[in-house]
Amino acid sequence: MTRTASCSLILGSLLAAITLATPRPGAGQGSESPAEMVRRQLVTVLQVLDDATQDAASRRAVLGDRIARSFDFDDMSQSILAVHWKDATDSQRARFRSLLRVTLESKSLSVMRKRTTEIVTVGGERIRGDRATVIVTVERDKGIDIPLLLKLKRTVDGWKIYDASLEGFSLLQHFRKHYAEIAASEGIAGVLAHMEATLAG
Repeated sequence: MTRTASCSLILGSLLAAITLATPRPGAGQGSESPAEMVRRQLVTVLQVLDDATQDAASRRAVLGDRIARSFDFDDMSQSILAVHWKDATDSQRARFRSLLRVTLESKSLSVMRKRTTEIVTVGGERIRGDRATVIVTVERDKGIDIPLLLKLKRTVDGWKIYDASLEGFSLLQHFRKHYAEIAASEGIAGVLAHMEATLAG
């Protein structure tokens, strides 16, 4: 499996997992477990994407809002930029967080447009302090089961996803390797310019 294919598969499976899983009735954000958060978050996305009365802008707005609520972009940004984070200014850090969110939103929307029927099972969870993992299985076409490991962090706003992995391939590692190579040669300004150009294209 290539890195590009793995990234697309993670995004597709991740979006399927957090959009198709059914939330437990009455589950509240304050006391919900990581698995319940996975079931609850983004549950309206699929309905909106399949609603013929919704235009593309409305669908993207809903997807963007749910992604913003589900992911810990502060933690992800620092992990992705690694040693380059300390060299970034406050404005560059804020810009990177924003562009990372839009990048994930754009990739996810592209994957969701190509989606087919999936059946999602939310499996077990393991909580260690403020970190947790949740296992979900996405059954795609032709009976292919895709096991996905979600990593979450407890924040003041509840549990947030900061990584997802499939067969040892991590979404964070994918972004870290890609942007680290650019940062090493062009600095943070080069990373931001590259992200903006990619989104514009």
